[in-house]
Amino acid sequence: MKHAMLITAYTDFQYLLEITKVYTERFDCYIHVDKKSKMPADVEKALKENSRVVLISEYKVNWGSFNHILAVVKLLEIAAEKQYDYYHIISANSCMVKSMQEMEEFFAKNPDRNYIQVNDLEQSENPKMLEHWYRYYHFCNMINKKNKLGYYIDYYLTELQKKFKVRRDVYFRYKGMLYCHLSGGFVAYVRKYLAENSDYLEKFKYCNIGEEFFFQNIIMNSEFKETVSNGNLIFDKWNEEGKALFLKVDDYEELIESNCLFARKVGSESEEILQKLRQH
Repeated sequence: MKHAMLITAYTDFQYLLEITKVYTERFDCYIHVDKKSKMPADVEKALKENSRVVLISEYKVNWGSFNHILAVVKLLEIAAEKQYDYYHIISANSCMVKSMQEMEEFFAKNPDRNYIQVNDLEQSENPKMLEHWYRYYHFCNMINKKNKLGYYIDYYLTELQKKFKVRRDVYFRYKGMLYCHLSGGFVAYVRKYLAENSDYLEKFKYCNIGEEFFFQNIIMNSEFKETVSNGNLIFDKWNEEGKALFLKVDDYEELIESNCLFARKVGSESEEILQKLRQH
C-alpha cells in the first residue's frame, strides 16, 4: 500500500528533520511550513534533497485559523496526484509508536476504514457549548489568540457580536481533532465535494478552530459515514485547560500499552521518551 504523511510545521525543525528521515524510509512526506516561521537553512536543504519529501510554505498560520485548513487542503491536493491508499494528517510534533511494518499491516487489514475522531454535538450534554466557535466572526488569520492581547481582542469582539445579535448562518454538528488517517477513496470524495461545493470551504473562513469540524462534517454526511472508526490512533495527554502536553518518559508505559500508532506532542524536550521509543 502507498502511504502519504501530511505534516504542518512551524517550529522545532531539527526534530522535524529527524522524524522525516524515519517516515521516508517507506512513506512519502508532504510538509507545509508556516510562512511566519524561519526554518534553518541546513534543515531546509536536507529536506529538499530528500526525494520523498515535498516542502511548501504558502500560508501564514495562526493557531486555530482558516489558513491551517487551507494548508492541509493544499497538501491533500498535491499528494492526491499520486493516488495514495492512505493519507495521514499529523502534526510535526508527532512520532510513530509502532514499527513501520506493524503500521503497514494494520492499514492493509482495514484498507477502507477512516480513522477520525468524531463527536456528535447534538448528543452531548450541552449541544450548544461550542456554537460560538462558528456562529460569530473570529479573525484568527489576523489575530494570534495564543497571546493575551489576541485572546482578549477575540473575546471582546465576540461579546460585541452577542450584544448586537450578529450571527453567522453556519451550523456544524460533528467535531473532532484535525489529525486523522483517511483512505484514498474518501480523499477523492473530499476533493470532488470541495470542487462542487465551494461555499463549504468559505464557511470556515471566520471560524474559531474550524479545522475541528472540517472533515467530520463531510464524512458524516456522506456514504463514507459507515467507514468511520471513531478515533485517530494518536496518543496524547491534556491539562485541565484543554492544552495538549508534551509527553515525558513517565508516559512511556501507558503509551506502549495503548493501541495507538502515533503519539503527540513530542519534540526536543521529549528526548528521554523518544530514546525509549527508538529502542522499542
